[in-house]
Amino acid sequence: LKMRAAPLSGTGDLAAFGAAVGDARVVVLGEAAHGTREFAQWKQRLVEYLAAQKGFTALVAANDPEASGLADRLHMEFGTLKVDTAEVQASMVARFPQSKVVLWTDNAHARDPVLREKFGRKMYAVGFAFHRGEVRAVGVESGESRGLGVYTALASPEGSGDAVLSAAGIPQFFLDMARLPSSGPLSRWLWDLHLFHDLGGYWVLDDPDASLQPEEPGKCYDGLVYVEEIHVGG
Repeated sequence: LKMRAAPLSGTGDLAAFGAAVGDARVVVLGEAAHGTREFAQWKQRLVEYLAAQKGFTALVAANDPEASGLADRLHMEFGTLKVDTAEVQASMVARFPQSKVVLWTDNAHARDPVLREKFGRKMYAVGFAFHRGEVRAVGVESGESRGLGVYTALASPEGSGDAVLSAAGIPQFFLDMARLPSSGPLSRWLWDLHLFHDLGGYWVLDDPDASLQPEEPGKCYDGLVYVEEIHVGG
């Protein structure tokens, strides 16, 4: 992992990301938690890079003023989603047949097989992972919503996927999983099932460990952005 991961600095040298995207026409950007400053900042930088360096001209997102404002600033076409499902996302992306399109979504949608079936290898999907930090989410208790709040996601347990990524000692990095040697130890690990923080917009008050979900990252995504510690804020 230390050999293959491309560190991400504050200035954001994204050459490794650009090489990984290659000639993909659709880039999907997920996130392991909503309302997270670091994820929002890196997604913004990735969109800026794709627009400036890779010829992407359209951005599709849920009805999000931040994403809409970003599209305006970059002079990109903007497609908004009123119903946020993979089927609707695929249909919206397909409305820009002559454009390179960025889909701004979450991990659950980024790994949805509907998108892969629709766009195949023309799509590059990026998942986002973190080890610990604060999240803004809708609290859920006994199946009932308790409203929006800020919660602390403790460091993932030893042996979990997040803990192994953290052990590389790189606070923020990008990993192109699609082009790893299939027989190597890193690929074998990434294609196995491990626990990762992945809560989307919900925090289960009566079971904080519910934010840890089993995933096979190498099968779910083409690339991975990892952030050691996240904070609330856009």
